[in-house]
Amino acid sequence: MRDRACDDCAVGKVSDAGAAQCTDCVAGKYMDSEGQITCRDCAVGHYCPVPGLATQTICAAGGFAPAPGGAVECTVCAPGQYMSLEGSTACVDCVKGFYCPPGRVFEEASEQTPCPVGMNSPKRARTCTKCPYEEWCVEGKCNEGHKGLACDMCLMNWYMDSVGKELG
Repeated sequence: MRDRACDDCAVGKVSDAGAAQCTDCVAGKYMDSEGQITCRDCAVGHYCPVPGLATQTICAAGGFAPAPGGAVECTVCAPGQYMSLEGSTACVDCVKGFYCPPGRVFEEASEQTPCPVGMNSPKRARTCTKCPYEEWCVEGKCNEGHKGLACDMCLMNWYMDSVGKELG
């Protein structure tokens, strides 16, 4: 009668001492070495979508995985936010005067869409808002003396007459 030989578990699999077989690492975990007894959590900015993985996958630009401990997918940035780097842990808000439409992935911060003339936006906008008078908003920003989402309010020490004409 022959003795049974012990073999290392393959990558992506683990076993306890004396186990009859190896088991796959669960989704959200991986193992990149042979002969291990526990799987590793996917790191921040990475995910492990299926069981039995030997490597973790980095989140692409436009998504993130905020915490270690078993991400099975990356979270897509919300409308009004972007992420231009791979392996990120959070998204960044689009800046005032620009917007980030839903479903668009920004590779660079410079790809945020500027509001057209006559429109403005707050930080983290998914669309722009029309200003009552085009000349109050230029390149997504309020002109001098104006404030507010539609640039329809005056800064301190500025006022507006009853027909909407600015007076300094």
